[in-house]
Amino acid sequence: MINTVPALPHLLIVLFVWSIVIARFIYLPRSLDNSRLTAALAFGGAALVLKDPIVGPVVAHLLGSVNLRVLVHVMVMLSVTALSGLHNAWRINPGRRRMTARYGLVLGFGVVMFLLASPAREADITVESLADWRSVMYFALFAFPVSAGLFSVSAAYFTSLLQRGRRCGNGTVLGVIIVLVLMFIDAATMLLAAGMKALGSGAGVVSAKESTNTWVFAVLLAAAAAVCARALITHARGRRVDGVATLWSVVTTEMPEVILTSGSALSSRQSRLRMATEIYDGLRALGATEAPSSEHSVSSSEVARRVLGCLTPAAQSPREEFLVPRCDTADEWLVFVDSVGQELALILPQNLVEQTPRG
Repeated sequence: MINTVPALPHLLIVLFVWSIVIARFIYLPRSLDNSRLTAALAFGGAALVLKDPIVGPVVAHLLGSVNLRVLVHVMVMLSVTALSGLHNAWRINPGRRRMTARYGLVLGFGVVMFLLASPAREADITVESLADWRSVMYFALFAFPVSAGLFSVSAAYFTSLLQRGRRCGNGTVLGVIIVLVLMFIDAATMLLAAGMKALGSGAGVVSAKESTNTWVFAVLLAAAAAVCARALITHARGRRVDGVATLWSVVTTEMPEVILTSGSALSSRQSRLRMATEIYDGLRALGATEAPSSEHSVSSSEVARRVLGCLTPAAQSPREEFLVPRCDTADEWLVFVDSVGQELALILPQNLVEQTPRG
């Protein structure tokens, strides 16, 4: 259970992971996706500390090796549960109560796993060595949050790609999916090893799993921390919010049918003009009408407020009309939608701001 990575390299990995956790907590905005990624990394970091070559033996001496392993597994399950919340973190109504229920369910799983591991604790053997239904049930409970997190995040991500095209891709979420795939393989292998042990076969699988489990987690978490550092790098560069991309992302979330067939050979200006056209169609579908004349003043902050109001669950149907300016040129419209996007970025969750189209 204790990582076999040498103490000094393992300490460096622990420091790297926790430096990313602390930096994300201090410097990044308190948006829902940022918070859930930071929580996931913190839970994983806690498990990594418990598996440390120096800390682990001390905790095992105090609690027992079986109890230490259960605690590590619960921390990993909580980490995956936080990651699973990414599938709805980009919604206006992101289901916070549902996430609380998920955390409670995982803690309940932890209590059951603690009870299932009691015979192994009394005999001072590993849970797999029980070789009965309790070991299989133990690892089935461990694998459930991992598989649920993988399929919920992946389904939401790829459904978004199918509906809105590759321009809405998010590199951080794709990295999270890769991490979840690796964790799923690890959890499924644990369950397979426990099942084969219970059937009186597969001793080689169990031995191989136990040997790889002493270093894979440290490497996996270091990779996850590197993925989570991406937002810090972007934030440190002070990238200006692209108002056009922000408004496009929000409007097409509600009105995906206005998206035209993507053109991979478009220049940057052509791509922005296409987004501006799709934004115009989307705003009209949301209830916008053109101002009576080009001299009529339209507030970008008011349009941003109306757009956000259209996306809330309590939005009226039919939607209340609002004005957009009558622009004489495409560049005038681009300037206006950029200003609306800038205003929208101030009142939106950070995750929607970061979902910029990819050309």
